[in-house]
Amino acid sequence: MKLTIKQVRKELGITQQVMGCIMGMSQPSIARIESGKRCETKEHLAHLAALMLINRHELDEELFEKMK
Repeated sequence: MKLTIKQVRKELGITQQVMGCIMGMSQPSIARIESGKRCETKEHLAHLAALMLINRHELDEELFEKMK
């Protein structure tokens, strides 16, 4: 089964804006990927794989650090 950015984002319970922050992209870029108007790159897939390995608590800590 292929996981998409949208599926991972929904599973983590985060917005496109937050997903963009994590992946170093804008919210509109995330929206274009989710709608199929932009293709996922190897870098995007690497970010997805990393996100799938961390739990929500770790994600919250990572976001906190990025937002400083």
